[in-house]
Amino acid sequence: DEECKDWVHREIGAALQSNCNIIPIMDQHFDWPEV
Repeated sequence: DEECKDWVHREIGAALQSNCNIIPIMDQHFDWPEV
């Protein structure tokens, strides 16, 4: 998503703006969105 409109971009952007730590947590049913 080059426009950064998917939920992954929005969540990471909000965390970075808030100076939060980013800890990726995945499970066996998690799929990354298409690039």
